[in-house]
Amino acid sequence: MSRAEGRVAGFLRERLPVDRARLQELTNEPVPHHLKHWWFCLGGTPAYLFVVMIVTGILLAFYYEAAPERAWESVRSITDEVAFGWFLHSIHHWAATLMVAAVILHQMRVFFTGAYRRPRELNWLIGMGLLVCTLIAGFTGQPRLRAALLLGRDRRREPDRQRASDRRRPETLPPGG
Repeated sequence: MSRAEGRVAGFLRERLPVDRARLQELTNEPVPHHLKHWWFCLGGTPAYLFVVMIVTGILLAFYYEAAPERAWESVRSITDEVAFGWFLHSIHHWAATLMVAAVILHQMRVFFTGAYRRPRELNWLIGMGLLVCTLIAGFTGQPRLRAALLLGRDRRREPDRQRASDRRRPETLPPGG
């Protein structure tokens, strides 16, 4: 350990009232063999994705306008004009999509492994409530999916909704039009 690392370790040891032996005792729990499979991490995945959605949602909220007449235009502005807005919007979108999938897979894993049985019935009911909330939020947060399923069409393809690049400028319109 270098001298700088020793100074940092000493600084932290002075200020954090946790000794190394106690910390190892608290964190050295044996993991049962059946929990070492990848599908047992599906419970923490939605939590991580939820944090990602909160962070990206806060960043997107700086530019989003919720007024009905400005909402579509503000999303277009975020994706087309704001620096890395398309990236944040994509991360937010995919985190939401993956969160729905991860919650469904987690509930399936809990069901098929029988982890909902006594004494965990209340955990199962809370999990089912969270699944319903996630599905509702995921469904209402996807305008194209909602429009396609409820209205039988895709709002992006409506004739009155053109992209900004397709619109003619007023000075290029023909006379009388």
